[in-house]
Amino acid sequence: GLFLSSRTFMASKGKKEDDHMVVQVGLRDANFPKDESGRVYHVGVKPGEVANRVVTVGSTPRAQRMAACLDGFPDKVNTLSHYRGYVVHTGRFHGVPVSIIASGMGIGMVDIMIREVRAVVEGPLVMVRYGTCGCLRDDVDIGSVVVQSKAICVLRNSDDWLHPETREPYLMSQPICAHEDLSRIVKEELKNALGANTVQEGLDVTADSFYGSQGRCDPHFEDRNDTLLDDILAKYPDTITLEMENFTLFHLASCCRLPFFAAGAGIVLAQRRSNAFLDKATLERLEVEGGRAVLEGVTKFPLEESQLMHGPTCVWEQWVHLCVCVCACVFTAYSDFLAPEEQSPTLSRLPRFRHTDDRFDPPSQPRIAARKHVECGRVQKWQYPPWDWSSPPCS
Repeated sequence: GLFLSSRTFMASKGKKEDDHMVVQVGLRDANFPKDESGRVYHVGVKPGEVANRVVTVGSTPRAQRMAACLDGFPDKVNTLSHYRGYVVHTGRFHGVPVSIIASGMGIGMVDIMIREVRAVVEGPLVMVRYGTCGCLRDDVDIGSVVVQSKAICVLRNSDDWLHPETREPYLMSQPICAHEDLSRIVKEELKNALGANTVQEGLDVTADSFYGSQGRCDPHFEDRNDTLLDDILAKYPDTITLEMENFTLFHLASCCRLPFFAAGAGIVLAQRRSNAFLDKATLERLEVEGGRAVLEGVTKFPLEESQLMHGPTCVWEQWVHLCVCVCACVFTAYSDFLAPEEQSPTLSRLPRFRHTDDRFDPPSQPRIAARKHVECGRVQKWQYPPWDWSSPPCS
């Protein structure tokens, strides 16, 4: 819908590039860059464009499929994209404000997304990642969905190539846990949607790359990772999945100075032992059915309503404000054409707009006095004075 879509232009090219593309003008503050309107540098959002509840995914098609589950899609869903690859869909799910963010792949992109989203969201932040992953366990099939209740990080140790005597080409962190209650709620919703046999729970490995740090053999590079998967299982026997983002999410949530609740779940796309790979049709079905379950979990997680973002600057409330104002204007205009003796009790009790001009007092004067009737040939135009938008639209 034109009302909620961000329609901007690529300043550098001087032409329209995309209906939802964000363009920043006048960047400032090299420490944490924002533009003149408060949009952050990479994700391209400003306060009011991301809800307190967020589901993050890697791919933009998955984000689009999940966004289709939101109320009133696409007309009542605000979509913003940035040339750096981030896409943000914000709307309501069963009436609860929520954002779905495609963050791309890897530790770097998810770190940027989390920090910039946290900077524009006031109050508590709930974030669940719903991604894809590889599996190290033979007893977990492709097409399973694993709730990743804790994660470790595996990093390539470049010093080992300079000093081979260290014999430690990859570094493993200690585990860090997701938020327990949020993980439990997401797991319950996934089980309800997909069946108990489809949903597993266990430890996740977040690697700093897709190839070397996940034990994939590449004949073109010396990666020294022949035993990496076995080394991981030897140190952490409860490991189930491999991916590239969750540890960063859990870690940043744990060290955030503001309330931040994080959890993760992943579709098992590849079985690393058997080399089996999930078919596209099943993947897309799990993206929709599992994505809807994750949205259920995120919106059911309890937050104090008074601490959440509200107001007409929030994109998920603009449609509500517009509908209220349009309905009030229609009823007000209709009642003005009725003589006082013809007005029904219902119309006489309709709320009136609060006006900023002291010359008019709607409760004591006829509403016809608060406008000017202008004749333009055979066309009649009705001009209304400016409304006070700082107060509730109706009084």
